[in-house]
This record gives sequence, structure tokens and C-alpha cells, in this order.
Amino acid sequence: MQSHLIRALAVLVATMFASAALGAPVTNVCGGAAGIASTPAVSSDHRRLYVIGANGKLFALDVATGGVVRGWPVTVVRRTSVEYVWSALRVLDGKVLVPVGSHCDRPDAAGVSWDGRLVAVDTLTRRITNTLDVVPGPANGGSIWGWAGTSWDAAAKVLWTATANATFQSNGNLIEKQPLAERVLALDPSLRVR
Repeated sequence: MQSHLIRALAVLVATMFASAALGAPVTNVCGGAAGIASTPAVSSDHRRLYVIGANGKLFALDVATGGVVRGWPVTVVRRTSVEYVWSALRVLDGKVLVPVGSHCDRPDAAGVSWDGRLVAVDTLTRRITNTLDVVPGPANGGSIWGWAGTSWDAAAKVLWTATANATFQSNGNLIEKQPLAERVLALDPSLRVR
């Protein structure tokens, strides 16, 4: 089994880098271009590898063939010039957890900040089912960009994640101290703060 999985992953890696379907690097507000940075997640029960490209699309790849599973990809990030997935993906309870952060804490050309969040995508319906907005409200910054993404404590049934970088504006003043930003959060599986 282990050698089979290693061979399958090797095929998938070769397929991913050779495939234009996962998208080309995307130009960002930092003056560079970004490709795939997050660690993909494997779901052994569905025999899929989930990976998100810089184009904000979450793909499900068949572990046996490396092909894109029918019905995928799902768009998770639309503002790809300012939002990016650095952190590892996780499969938990039939959902792919996608942590979204910023490229470099800069707003877009119109001055609109990114919207950091943790997004749950159902693996069967391919729909976003839950979202934790690090700083509630649109374009208030916040990020989840630790390389590990989220950690699951099965015994306690707690999902852990670290957040950062709020850009909440109040009366023209930048207020980084927000209730969920710059914290380590304990969440339940539906992404509610415990």
C-alpha cells in the first residue's frame, strides 16, 4: 500500500506540473507571480488528491490516473491578485479545508484589502459549506498562512488554526487588534470558534 501510494503521488506530481488545467502562475500585488504553494491533501477513502492553484480553483485529482475528477474544480478564491493559499489543505469529515491569506498584506489597485478566511468545501456536493472570516466583514484583512494550515485533535474534536494580519479600518485608523486575528483559534468541525 505505501509503495502504491508513493507511485501514485509521483504520477500525480508529474501530471500536476505538466498540466495547464491547474492554471498558470498568477500576477499579484507584490509585483511577482505565484503558483501552487500549499501542500495538497490526500483522501484515501475517495482516492483523491486535493490541490489549489494560484488561480483560486480547488482541484480533485484521481490518485490512480492523475486526471481531474468530474465536476471539479471549485473556485474558492476569486481575488487572486491579493488572496492566496499558502497553507496546507486538510480533509476532515468529507470536507476540504482551505486556509486563505494574503500575498503580502497589500490591498489591490482600488485600495481594497484581502479577506482572510478558512473555507470548507464539501467533497461530494463540491459546494462551500462553511467559512470562518478572520475579521468579519468584507476586505478587512486577516490571514491564515501558517504552512501547516489546520491541525485536528480527534480526541477533543477540536480543529486548531493560527490567524494573522487584520487591516480593519475605523475612523481612518488601522486597528490590527481584532477578536480573531493574531490568535490561535480552537474551532469545531463546522468552523465555529469554541
